[in-house]
Amino acid sequence: MRFAFILIAVLGCSLFGCGEGAPAEATPAPQNAPTAQPHAKGGKHGGGQGGRGKRAKGGKAPVGAAMAASSGAAPAVTIVVNTHDWYFHEMSAQTLNRQVDILEKYGVKGEFYFTSAVFRAYQDHHPELLKRLQDTGMSISYHLRAPHPVSFRSPLATRLQSLPHDQAVALMTTVETHRLDLSTGQIDESQVGGYQLLKDALGYAPPVVGFNAKTDVLSDLELEALAGLGVRMWVRKHSNDTMELSPQGVLSRPSQFTVSKVDGEHWWKSNKAYDPATLFAGAEGYGVVLIHEHDFYAQGPGWGDVYFDEKKQHKAPFDLTVHAQDSRRYPDDHVAQTWATWESLVAYAAQNMRVVTSKDIIAEYDAQH
Repeated sequence: MRFAFILIAVLGCSLFGCGEGAPAEATPAPQNAPTAQPHAKGGKHGGGQGGRGKRAKGGKAPVGAAMAASSGAAPAVTIVVNTHDWYFHEMSAQTLNRQVDILEKYGVKGEFYFTSAVFRAYQDHHPELLKRLQDTGMSISYHLRAPHPVSFRSPLATRLQSLPHDQAVALMTTVETHRLDLSTGQIDESQVGGYQLLKDALGYAPPVVGFNAKTDVLSDLELEALAGLGVRMWVRKHSNDTMELSPQGVLSRPSQFTVSKVDGEHWWKSNKAYDPATLFAGAEGYGVVLIHEHDFYAQGPGWGDVYFDEKKQHKAPFDLTVHAQDSRRYPDDHVAQTWATWESLVAYAAQNMRVVTSKDIIAEYDAQH
């Protein structure tokens, strides 16, 4: 099967730009898609990603063409900010407000991946910022952090993997429609939470989910539950990935390149000035500029000390009052350098690339399929 698929969304002046006109629109070029691949039969939860998880209706999952720019076209890039520091929500919100200032300055859209916990903190303390994100057309997606059972070892995670498939999907759907107690990691069915919290507040289903699953079983269950709630795309890998359709009917986010590291180290940790052209060197096709909001002010999010001691997990109940993270704040000169570099990336991308969001990618896919 052949798919003609090219990313042609051009958003004004581009997110990282210097205020100049948008790059010329690319001429579509047909691309050959890989042949649909059968998925191996799995154990308790059937065939799916990683050989596990219930197969979506339709048998084999059709594999989509790689998202890549046509010959001679400017690369396409999404500006991604993972937003999860509910513990220090004041600094988190200040960071996002400044980021939106920069994005608006260059006339482009960013994509903010919220956890349920930080979204709830914004609802309680910074509702005007959530409104601003929507009013300015920024894209809001979803991602997972502790104590979510997909990415955190817990009794709930163990239970999910021990149940028959249909029961496990039902339980994961409960996880994604109700609040997780941050101090126990257990489901509070008296309140809306998870993915459903964002969906209800935004008035649309956040298009993408990102997570680092502890097991393939948990990954498959999460994809199936969220597909049922409206997710269209997931972050399978941050780099060197093409767009494919999973057995659960969820597209993988394409990322031929990722701007986040220099010589294996995240650029924002070094307190060095970087030429944006160097950070974008070799960029072709479709890529991502990736950062977390806490990277602008600290070495880790405040909640890290709630759930971890170095890399060792704490056990519930979790102490929500710890303040060890305070000692890992970046000094003022480091903070200033991070902002300067990030804005230079925005300026460079706006002038030299096509800045898009996942909504644009999904819309183009739908138009071609």
